[in-house]
Amino acid sequence: MTVGGAPVEVEVFGPTGLEAPVTVTDNNDGTYSVEYQAQDPGLHKIDVVVKSSVKIYYDHIKDSPFSVPIKPGTDAAKSQVHGPGLKEAYDTLPANFHIQAKDRDGNNMPEGGDPFEVQVTGPSGPVPVELKDNGDGTYDVTYHPTEHGPHDIDVKLRGKPVGGGPFKLDVKQGADHEHSVVETYSFVIRAKTKTGENKKNGGDAFTVTITGPSGQLSDVTVKDIGDGTYVTYYSITERGEYTISARVNGYDIKGSPWKQVHH
Repeated sequence: MTVGGAPVEVEVFGPTGLEAPVTVTDNNDGTYSVEYQAQDPGLHKIDVVVKSSVKIYYDHIKDSPFSVPIKPGTDAAKSQVHGPGLKEAYDTLPANFHIQAKDRDGNNMPEGGDPFEVQVTGPSGPVPVELKDNGDGTYDVTYHPTEHGPHDIDVKLRGKPVGGGPFKLDVKQGADHEHSVVETYSFVIRAKTKTGENKKNGGDAFTVTITGPSGQLSDVTVKDIGDGTYVTYYSITERGEYTISARVNGYDIKGSPWKQVHH
């Protein structure tokens, strides 16, 4: 048949005998599209018949009635969304959370394949998102915020919100590796006697001078710990080569002076 118009009827009955809603569409080319909405999981009986000119008579098509096992489907409202990326995130790191697909009775779905959709929106628009189907009813979500501020996280299944979403999160400013720097340096001087033994007390007049591209640094501190050690603190903000001289009694100590390059 290459034309429509046949009196095709379809009835679908669930495991309890309840009839499911059915829509039959005549494609006008000899084919018919059928859509039905199962109400319960379990074995369903599907009758596909062509009615005769006498209304009380009809003929089943080949192999009708059909028996179709209906599996429990994923329920958007019962499915769960959880993980650290819903509570805290930084604009310098990827954030992640997870989806657990569940059926209408709250049972975990044993397999994947559901068309979950995740959209994350920041102050300037959409944020890149990766969704991984683990094939066991769980899904891993990773998003990459690029700026701090309020973000909306929207998880949907077939247009319906999942797990009580959408979620709101204030992304924090993180430490950026391209801009973070070493601000303060330090080293320890160990005082020794003429025989090379460690001194056990402080009080010696150690001095440290550091000279860089723009001259001698003024912010250099030498702290006497009182046990024969002296801690030197200094800050460098300008790039270039620095000469460090540690002296006691007017003389450079062993290994002094030395060079340090600040990039």
